[in-house]
Amino acid sequence: MNETALSPQDDTAESPSIDRAFQAWFEAARHDRLQLSEDSLDRARQFHYLFVSGFHNEVMPYYFRGNIHELVRLGIPTARIHRIHPTSHRRFDGLIDRLAGSIAKLADQVTGQLVLIGHSRGACLLLATALERTSAIGDRVEALFLIQGPFGGTAIADYVVDENARLPQSWPLRRRGVAGTLRALERLSLRLGLDEGLREMTREASRRYWRDLMEKHPAVSSESLRRIERRSYFITSSIEPERSRFPRSELGRILQEEDGPNDGVVALADQSIAGFGTRLGPLKAGHTDLVWGVYSSFEARGDRRALTRAIVRLLDAPEPLRTSNDETRYRLAEEFDRDGDRLPAADTKAGDPSMSA
Repeated sequence: MNETALSPQDDTAESPSIDRAFQAWFEAARHDRLQLSEDSLDRARQFHYLFVSGFHNEVMPYYFRGNIHELVRLGIPTARIHRIHPTSHRRFDGLIDRLAGSIAKLADQVTGQLVLIGHSRGACLLLATALERTSAIGDRVEALFLIQGPFGGTAIADYVVDENARLPQSWPLRRRGVAGTLRALERLSLRLGLDEGLREMTREASRRYWRDLMEKHPAVSSESLRRIERRSYFITSSIEPERSRFPRSELGRILQEEDGPNDGVVALADQSIAGFGTRLGPLKAGHTDLVWGVYSSFEARGDRRALTRAIVRLLDAPEPLRTSNDETRYRLAEEFDRDGDRLPAADTKAGDPSMSA
């Protein structure tokens, strides 16, 4: 894979219709206007769902709770919902085999295809595992949803890991205080041997890792890899810094100055890999709004539910639309928009059994 394959995505270009449809489904679900047919729900109930948490999940209780709660509301049995919380203290080479083993074990124990959903660093780990261990898990994967992953790294990690990085004097005192405090805490963790995963999230390290991995596993080298490529979906997002809660708002301003639009932790351009998979977004959401409600703003209170419903809707899209090459996908998506992509005003109602996180 050459350099251009890891270049930032052009968000000014016209998106494929499936991309626009996914954004429309998400916004409709936010306002309780996305209807899911019984056929869609029946299909969704055939899959097993595996959620892979991101960096610092150790201090983030209720990770994916809202998403899982919505699946249960839609009638997905809890026995078909699974979670893995990879440690933040080890690098990918110490996690890939363990995650691959867990996925393979799950595949052996259950019937039906797997829907793999990763967030942030968990999204990166999930895709790395799928590429490195394709033969073990590839045939059982229905889809990989890679939510807000730092595939191109993040400038926030640069300021922490790079000992020579200096906080600009031009920054307001408030911003320098947030960045300085975060850097001091994370550098202490690194000195104690913790949070080693952060070292792989710098822009240089991340881009080098994915460039090397894509060259090692070109999507055209085997049918299993082509299957992974066709079924990988990058769910990207951005939000204006002023709409985020403090101190995430200040981190968003740092990223905006460095790399443009972002979700408060990762630049929009770094949340996907150009030339690989399908990009769905950008959604209007902060970095944890789609998977974790504890830190979300009031206006984002329905984002976990909306994302889950949009994913269920996508899983019911025609197979060629989801997995074809770009040219065919454009043509089929246009037909899908005309024939089947309507957003009724009434939302499908489902039971609401309680569940613990």
